[in-house]
Amino acid sequence: MEKGLWVSVTVLVGCVVILSCIILLRLSASETKQQEGPDASSQREDSLSSSSVIARLGGDSITEGQMQHELSRKYGVQMLQDMLKEKAVDQEAALLGIEVTPAEMDQELKRVVAGYEDEEAYYKLMLEQAGLTRAGVRDDIHRQLLMDKIMVAYANVREDEINDYISANPKVFHAPEQLNISQIMVDTKKEAEEILGQLADHADFATLAEQYSMDVFSSDQGGELGLIDVDDPFTDPVILASAKRLEVGQVDGPVKLKQGYAIIQLNGRIAARSMSDEESHIVARKEIAHTKGKSSQEIEQDLLEKYGAEVLDSKYLAIQ
Repeated sequence: MEKGLWVSVTVLVGCVVILSCIILLRLSASETKQQEGPDASSQREDSLSSSSVIARLGGDSITEGQMQHELSRKYGVQMLQDMLKEKAVDQEAALLGIEVTPAEMDQELKRVVAGYEDEEAYYKLMLEQAGLTRAGVRDDIHRQLLMDKIMVAYANVREDEINDYISANPKVFHAPEQLNISQIMVDTKKEAEEILGQLADHADFATLAEQYSMDVFSSDQGGELGLIDVDDPFTDPVILASAKRLEVGQVDGPVKLKQGYAIIQLNGRIAARSMSDEESHIVARKEIAHTKGKSSQEIEQDLLEKYGAEVLDSKYLAIQ
């Protein structure tokens, strides 16, 4: 399930990045039109559509304008809806006096980065797999924290509900040590040794995992298994034992498994910790709000209606 969700998120984020580029290009064209007048703007658009060739195949060419039109046709409706929802959430947050502080941003960023080798490694992964820059990562975190606060405000969570939740879910607030592990699984020891040789020559672990690993669930994620508890009952104890011995960034292998061999890389480690009472209450209140009240999607839809969202261009109307 996590793999499927990750792929879906990556695709959606890719669409957002693409459409953001379209919007920026259109805004730039609009500003140019205002400065130069309708005649100059028309000439510029004609010039772009006829001469701004970005690709060729045989005798056919594709222009910048054609590509923008196709992207807008395929993803424009969803992108516009996302932009309207974001504005509606901002307006509701302002109405409720809700804001996300820099300290909260830093704390959440620290949480999501935990388990990776360092902050740079996390940013690199997000750029490669989701097309998100540093600013894009922070924007996403800000939007999620803002929505979480709105959900909490709507849910009206009681103190006794918070205490009951903390008592019933001790593992949420007292987390064991976690390991961020990647693996490459192969049939024979010889194959594993050959891959270790490539790694010694500075080959990229993720690239080799995609190319050689037999594990279909992790190979297309560069071998990454994600964060795993050190006592996780569903992970091969041999793999966990190997990863626990490593320093962050180190590789171990060949590791003999019941079937085949593995090469293990430790990407990050989160030490066992217990949340403070304040942290526990914040987390519990948010989790209860997510289950007790409306979903974020339902709230966004309600806010679109509340603030009178209206699409004026028929080509961006969602198909019912």
